Amino acid sequence: MQDPNRFTLRGLPLPAKLTITVFLLSIGMGYVSAMVQLHMKDTKRDGTPMPGVEDVQAKYCSYTEFSGTYPGSKFESIIGGDPNGAFSKSNMAAAFFTKSEGYQKDVKNRTAAVVDPEREGERQALLAWVKLETDARKAAYEADAFEQPTHLKDKPITADYLESGKLKVKTMIEDRCARCHDGMQQAPALNAWDSLATLTEAPRPELFNFGGKSYVKNDKQLSLDGLTQTTHNHLFGFSMLYFLSGIILAFTSYPTIVKIIFCPLALLGATLDVTCWWLARIEPPFGPTFAAMILGTGGIAALSLAVQIFLSLFDMYGKKGKLVVLLLLMPAMLLVAFTTYTKVIKPYLDSEKARAEQSQK
Repeated sequence: MQDPNRFTLRGLPLPAKLTITVFLLSIGMGYVSAMVQLHMKDTKRDGTPMPGVEDVQAKYCSYTEFSGTYPGSKFESIIGGDPNGAFSKSNMAAAFFTKSEGYQKDVKNRTAAVVDPEREGERQALLAWVKLETDARKAAYEADAFEQPTHLKDKPITADYLESGKLKVKTMIEDRCARCHDGMQQAPALNAWDSLATLTEAPRPELFNFGGKSYVKNDKQLSLDGLTQTTHNHLFGFSMLYFLSGIILAFTSYPTIVKIIFCPLALLGATLDVTCWWLARIEPPFGPTFAAMILGTGGIAALSLAVQIFLSLFDMYGKKGKLVVLLLLMPAMLLVAFTTYTKVIKPYLDSEKARAEQSQK
């Protein structure tokens, strides 16, 4: 039987209740924004809302299972990124579009619907050229003539770079890449074969055998320095957050068993989450298994926080307050969430998916 004299949230003065209410709502919104950041940083940006098993393994594991195909070259990686993504040293796809000389004038004269497919054709032509064997790639570059691949013959491409069924790859690289990367304005120089050779040569990583499967070193893994910094931020910041939300729930009037389960669960989930980050660095098959568990531990933390917020809000007020929460606050939150999803998030995910599908064609 519950002690009637025991202090609960409902006994707080209204100003304190309102402060706790705003605090709980703000951390809920903050966590949603953290999920958006997780999408931006850790997904393939192909329209998938949240990271999957492969995404977390790529971020945290020291080894990834060998797919049977070797990774592409540095040049392929740089020009093969998202044309609408941030223009940086790791993604220069926009050099064929908005960052190219004369693009805006060309679009003004002929419209983006005409120009963009042609520019994409240029990019796909270079991505096909860079996959050639070294000797064939060098010969096509020096002759400035690359036989147009069958899968690109029905695709539009800028007329200046196509002559007698052959693509002028050298001219294309000079116009789209070496215009800036001439060895003086930007490095590396991309105006001669000697400097291009290394960038266009695909690496051949060493294979490792674990449990009868072949693995390669993961060059996308979060660095030890980055992992240490992220661990520090999460264990201090999120631990304090989950502690406060858990303590607030602890002073509700729910049965003790409910509070024993849910008060520490978000904090436990976050601690296990960080632990799995480190254990994922172990050699396969254990490392990838711990990486996959990150989806579960992160989910536990997120769901537990949601439970803490909603149960605390509902228990904090009497009948009138509960009515306000149920009839005003909750519908308002759902309306904001629905509007944000339909007007902002879904269109953005759809555009990501469309770009991913277009780049695979």
